[in-house]
Amino acid sequence: MRICPRCTKVLEQVVVDGVTVEGCHGCGGAWFDRGELDEVAHRDPAALERIDAAFTPKAGQPPAPYSSMRCPVCLDRLARFEFKHFPGIELDGCRKCRGVWADDGELARIAKRIATHRQPK
Repeated sequence: MRICPRCTKVLEQVVVDGVTVEGCHGCGGAWFDRGELDEVAHRDPAALERIDAAFTPKAGQPPAPYSSMRCPVCLDRLARFEFKHFPGIELDGCRKCRGVWADDGELARIAKRIATHRQPK
């Protein structure tokens, strides 16, 4: 059982386009084990929006407070970072197991950036 690093609720699994992702219906975040985020982003960036939508926070739920942000796999502290291709979108990653946490809305922002870069010029 993995725990949400943001709000400490139990993470739930969903399968989106053949990829099993864990996320939180409390705060809307999603966890990607090592390499999964890159795999989805390269294969079908629009799937990122579907994953983001699959973990929409429940209506009327207050925003999740900042927690200790521990990795749901190894419990190491997560570190904030930006992918060089997506400046301005901060994610949280585990330096030990290399997993990535995306807060609610961040996956949709990444998908939009990828779509913008792929448009013919």
